[in-house]
Amino acid sequence: MKIYEISDQSFDEEVLQCNLLTLVHFWAEWSGPCSMVEPILVELSTEYDELVKIVKLDIDKNPICTERCGITSVPNICLYKDGERVDQIIGALQKSLIDERIKRYM
Repeated sequence: MKIYEISDQSFDEEVLQCNLLTLVHFWAEWSGPCSMVEPILVELSTEYDELVKIVKLDIDKNPICTERCGITSVPNICLYKDGERVDQIIGALQKSLIDERIKRYM
């Protein structure tokens, strides 16, 4: 599975209506820590292929969802299950810590 880029227009369908546990990476091109998190999420997307959907949303290009989700800093990773946000990780964490949070909700 790969990481899909989503937008304000596709957020509800891709995240809230998804049957899989969904990880949303709220990111910005100018953020160094976001660049550090990206390869970790690529690895996780391979490891959790078909089990967890991993998407990313550029906060600068998608202000509606950014505001609606209360995102004030990046990187910001939110986990959604059955249309509800169940967890939030703010900042660049190690792969093992992100993996641990994912496993909580599987």
